[in-house]
Amino acid sequence: MSKPASTIGEITEEGIARLKERIGAYYRSGPYRLDITLDDMRNHATCNGDWNPLYVDPAYGAGTRYGGIVAHPTYVDQILHYTVAGVGGLPGVHVFHSGNDISFYRSMRPGDTVGPTYRPCSVEQKSGEFAGRMAHVDVEIIYRNQRDELVARAHGPGLRVVRKQAQARGKYAAQQKEPYTDEELDVIWAAYDGEEIRGDKPRYWEDVEVGEELPPLVRGPLRIVEIAFRGHAGGGKLTGAGGLAAGAHYYQFEEYIRRAGYAETHETTGVSDHPHRGHWEDGFARKIGVPGAYDVAVQRTAWMAILATNWVGDNGWLARLWNEFRRFNVEGDTTWVRGRVVRKWIDGRQHFVELEIAGTNQRGEVSTPGGAWVVLPSKHPGSFVPK
Repeated sequence: MSKPASTIGEITEEGIARLKERIGAYYRSGPYRLDITLDDMRNHATCNGDWNPLYVDPAYGAGTRYGGIVAHPTYVDQILHYTVAGVGGLPGVHVFHSGNDISFYRSMRPGDTVGPTYRPCSVEQKSGEFAGRMAHVDVEIIYRNQRDELVARAHGPGLRVVRKQAQARGKYAAQQKEPYTDEELDVIWAAYDGEEIRGDKPRYWEDVEVGEELPPLVRGPLRIVEIAFRGHAGGGKLTGAGGLAAGAHYYQFEEYIRRAGYAETHETTGVSDHPHRGHWEDGFARKIGVPGAYDVAVQRTAWMAILATNWVGDNGWLARLWNEFRRFNVEGDTTWVRGRVVRKWIDGRQHFVELEIAGTNQRGEVSTPGGAWVVLPSKHPGSFVPK
């Protein structure tokens, strides 16, 4: 009789060697081409808290240089989650998404179809306070549309971690959820009210100064409902064990049978459930060494991208975004996303600005350092901004 596969997994030399054999080989995952719909585009934006009309209002989009509504650049995550989880290998060993580096080349519109291919790039063994022996794996994902045009290229490194080791070490065992005062919440709500979207007013490259600070963005306090919504609209189709989270009943049972490490057993019911449950339940989160229910990490990638797209406006372009997930963002945490200009340069007809961006929580900890390259219009004739 079939039953869920074992939850016990270890990092072994043999497992590392087998995973390294996959380096360089290209794979497809899920439906190779995903039809892009207006509803999905808007859902992706709204589930990230993005109210920029360029990404949610077709009537507004018709009046922009795009001539219609477009998807936010990070929509590619809905096509295939940019992380190493889909690579598999090391059965029963958890995956924690550790960062992103994504380049964006052209926009996506309703009616487009975009398909991903991915390849493992590197496998390294590491040791750390969180879980002891770990494996660091990087993957490259290439997204192309129905015209075989390059839409985006992403790297999504991750740490492969033995769950029981992370739980036993208890790095975050002392971390507690802290209540907010009314005054602290008022500051957060005021920041939401003050969020600035550049819109159709061009921000010219010549008018930007190195050292200039971007208007900040706030996301939080993080709630379970926001984790669930974001999981539904991209980033939730893969679990921490590399199994599919889509579908119910038969589809879940099939994954439990097929994938070692996919399931963890609930203490009360004795029923197996996938470790993605740790994103919305404290008990399951603690099984993998996390202090409580925590975000789908690419939420923070999207927030950093929103900071940039709000700032460049309709006439600019987000060309590249990178970040690292250094601390968990758990239920109740508030992330302040801030950025500043650190460099300007010209490459051919394109006028670039580099931004230093960081996500900092209410405890003053930088959970997500990163940066971005954006292209801005120039006052000189002949400049080019992708679209």
